[in-house]
Amino acid sequence: MNSSVRSVGLIGATSMVVGSMIGSGILIISSKISLFGGFGLLAWALSSFCAISLAFSFSVMSRKFSKPGIPYYVYKAFNSHFLGFHTSWAHWLGMVIGCCTVSIAFSDYLFFMLPDNVAFLKPIASIAIIWALTLMSIRSSIFSVGLITLITFLKVGILLLLVGSSIKYFSFAKLCISSQAKDISGNSISGIASILQAMPLALFAFLGLESATASGDSVKNPEKTLPIATLLGTLIASFVFIAIHISVMSVLPIEAQIASKTPVADVANYTMGSFAVILTSFMACFGLIGSINGLVFVSSYILFSASKMGWISEKMQFLSKKSKFPAVSGLCSALLITVAILAYNFGVIDMRMLVYIDAFLLIFVYLLGSIAYKIHGGNYFISFINLAACLVLMYGCGLIAALSAMFLVSIGSIIFYFRKHSFNNIS
Repeated sequence: MNSSVRSVGLIGATSMVVGSMIGSGILIISSKISLFGGFGLLAWALSSFCAISLAFSFSVMSRKFSKPGIPYYVYKAFNSHFLGFHTSWAHWLGMVIGCCTVSIAFSDYLFFMLPDNVAFLKPIASIAIIWALTLMSIRSSIFSVGLITLITFLKVGILLLLVGSSIKYFSFAKLCISSQAKDISGNSISGIASILQAMPLALFAFLGLESATASGDSVKNPEKTLPIATLLGTLIASFVFIAIHISVMSVLPIEAQIASKTPVADVANYTMGSFAVILTSFMACFGLIGSINGLVFVSSYILFSASKMGWISEKMQFLSKKSKFPAVSGLCSALLITVAILAYNFGVIDMRMLVYIDAFLLIFVYLLGSIAYKIHGGNYFISFINLAACLVLMYGCGLIAALSAMFLVSIGSIIFYFRKHSFNNIS
């Protein structure tokens, strides 16, 4: 790509990674993980370790290859268009479904500040923010990255302020509460089962750890910038996630943690009063806007990169004249996100299953990326951690989520079949 199109530097790339991750993951998933008590906190720690290990392996490969993105690393490792395409397809689906959950969380926090009698407008708000940010990126991708950076600094700052306000409520006893999770028969599940079920939810919070590499076609000096941005962004997000979850566990009773749709706002209300609720909810909305913006940006570049490989239509390479942003790719992403939001609001699927399907899709991508890392000469120890973590996390997602995710991946085979004649001259 022409260097004039590469407009994102280290701060922007790192903000893209942090901004994509610090969104619905901590703002809504914290209450889902609270169901597992102290084992949920352990799941956060283990998932953070796995995410950092994965980020390290992807950063190593981003130094090795001039073309960015896990799908390309997989393609080069196996010399297989089939695996490369399906990695790209699963990655795009994962980003799209993730963006759907973030937009739903955005409307939850937005309407938390509004009267109950307008709650019926939530689906409209979720869809409207997707299209507004997509059109904004098409008009000015530089402004889009700037917005991601600004919002990332604001939300990290306010979240750390919230952590500081909850320190006086901290006690180890509150962190050691037993798991409240039950199996389908209504029996309490074991500690190991609690950790296995909580880890995919926690890993969902790291949605976007590969954002810098996925959108590497927009990054300046990608060989130097991508590895630093990926690792630094994942480290920052890990610290914030664990700190916020400890704050939720320290301040709210376990019943309130599990029932809350807005746990961060509830903590702010308890520790700093009603004004802090407005501030935190306002921050959450803007923070989620940043996450949506980042996910739309990244998902669009995933399609753009797949098109450059010849895996999908050349139309996905169309760049807006003003912003040099992949406009057609962005519109396709926004359209599928809209469909997913409507499916949720019509009761076709619930939030928990959305998260598990999304987690499985991304773990599938990470698994193939981890194998590619080893084939490309990666460290044995890091490879073992990555592979073991991916297999454990996939198991924790459950059979229904796994089958649903793989069904979505298999749909891509139709596109692959009709596009395979275009693969011959790809290097």
